[in-house]
Amino acid sequence: MEDAILRSRLTELVLQANSIPTPAVRKSGPKANAPDLDTETGKNSIQDLLDSLGVIVKYLMFDIEATKRENDVLRAIIMEDE
Repeated sequence: MEDAILRSRLTELVLQANSIPTPAVRKSGPKANAPDLDTETGKNSIQDLLDSLGVIVKYLMFDIEATKRENDVLRAIIMEDE
């Protein structure tokens, strides 16, 4: 998968995660106007997971390219021996 396609899909996923509505604010009590930290923590956690996923995918793509290069070198060596 191309890097640009991956970035666009991850961006779409982040936008969808950010569009999740927050729960209704409590009408009474000492924490009536306090933000819901669980929702913010969840969004941050999702963002962190997406960032990690992006790094993992980039590493895997790098590893595949390195393996292809190694295979080409090994094929050339085998062809020389024949």
